[in-house]
Amino acid sequence: MKKTLQSPTIFAYEDYRSYLRDFFVLQKKSVKGFTHRSFAKLAGFSSSSFCLHVIEGRKNLSGESIQKLKTALGLEGAAARYFEALVQYNQAKTLHDREYHFSELNKIRRNTLFYRVNKHQFILYSEWYFSVIRELAVYSDWNGDFRRLGSMVVPPLSAEKAKKALDSLVDAHLLIYNEDGTLRQNSRVVSAEGAPAVVVNKLKKEFMLKGIEAEEKFRKPAKYSSSATLSMSMRNFEKAKVMIDEVRQQLLAMAMNDDEVDQVFQVNFQMFPLSGPVKKGKVVNDVSG
Repeated sequence: MKKTLQSPTIFAYEDYRSYLRDFFVLQKKSVKGFTHRSFAKLAGFSSSSFCLHVIEGRKNLSGESIQKLKTALGLEGAAARYFEALVQYNQAKTLHDREYHFSELNKIRRNTLFYRVNKHQFILYSEWYFSVIRELAVYSDWNGDFRRLGSMVVPPLSAEKAKKALDSLVDAHLLIYNEDGTLRQNSRVVSAEGAPAVVVNKLKKEFMLKGIEAEEKFRKPAKYSSSATLSMSMRNFEKAKVMIDEVRQQLLAMAMNDDEVDQVFQVNFQMFPLSGPVKKGKVVNDVSG
């Protein structure tokens, strides 16, 4: 079978299996008789179902199979490097490795349209203090003094870091200058929907660490924390997730309608397993403070 070079634009993807799936669908529409067997043969794999297993997540790609697929997909230059980095990113086993490979992806697509399109989407989540600066720049009386702006963050930022954060937020149109030189937000609430999971997860981890620090740093009434260990069915676990999300939405709505902002607060919600499946028994321990 003659090699086909019709491919979706690789830089638009953050999941290589989705890219392979879309590539296959495109070939199937444009090349008569193109099958998963054809795809495997095109890439030089001995197993006729190898590509199908990779697409469905049953197999991963080795270094050798990455090279074979790059050739079969007709990828060269930056596109080929992006595909290889994308595989490493998706197959990374630790958060640290995922963060590293995601950074590599952005370096490769830095000069592409897809980097510019996504930049404003996740720049807010690149550093924990960006979202704090986004609030303080609008609601605090800092009068253009970046040293003062940075000092209001806990822990304090240097004037240089505060300025860099604000400039990045303005460049991304997350903050907008008014005619009088003051700033406004493009929206009171910014959703992380569509932002890369590795970026959002990194930010969540940083805010969880801030929560641990807050337990030692702050005393009541400057903080509130509570926790509970409980057993429940998966049905009630799903209900609990809905309840937590409803509370989060209510807090967002309350903040959006608050005309007298005093401070910037971080609210974390978590619910995760502390055991494997159990058949019987119930444990409820409540700790509030």
